[in-house]
Amino acid sequence: MKSTAPPSSTYRGVTPSHVVHCPSPRSLTAIRNTSVDLAIWPRVAEDAVRNVVDALEGASLPHERFNVDANSACRETTALLHRVIPAAISGRRHFVEDVCALIALFGQVTGSRYHHIRLETVTNDMCRKFHADAGTIRLLSTYRGPGTEWRPANAAPNDPTATRCLSRFHVGLFKGNAASHRPPTIAHRSPPLTGSGMVRLLLTVDAVQP
Repeated sequence: MKSTAPPSSTYRGVTPSHVVHCPSPRSLTAIRNTSVDLAIWPRVAEDAVRNVVDALEGASLPHERFNVDANSACRETTALLHRVIPAAISGRRHFVEDVCALIALFGQVTGSRYHHIRLETVTNDMCRKFHADAGTIRLLSTYRGPGTEWRPANAAPNDPTATRCLSRFHVGLFKGNAASHRPPTIAHRSPPLTGSGMVRLLLTVDAVQP
């Protein structure tokens, strides 16, 4: 049977409460509101960014985890990605600048001064269960492959219509358990990939203590 991806969180279905769709990166500050648990910016990446990610073989995609101070995040991220992505790859500069821009955006929206960054290649069923993170706010953006799936935390487990997904390159800011006095109303997971042959490249940014 051919599998069907969950509907786009941006264009189809009724938006659950506690979820906002943001027309610009600046409006992602909505995540600061106590009534918002997920803020989505449905951005469209430049063709150069899309092309460089698509050009890399699965084994050549970045798979990195590192901590950075917000003041030096772009410099350190650029240096690391220049080490792992060959200079001969056309559009490398555009991809690196795009990643740096999202890291900077996270700092601007959350006020975080120290970040834990993951730019990881995913080929398995990592984090296949719907959950809320332990931290305060997490940025997720998929550069390649299917996007992060999300649903109301109180949705019935056997209700497939409750599941949505972030489209490729969309940015989602998800509140975690440490963000407020109540549990988050939105849960998320990585889409199952085992046996599909698909590869994801996922950017995750969290606030951490230095």
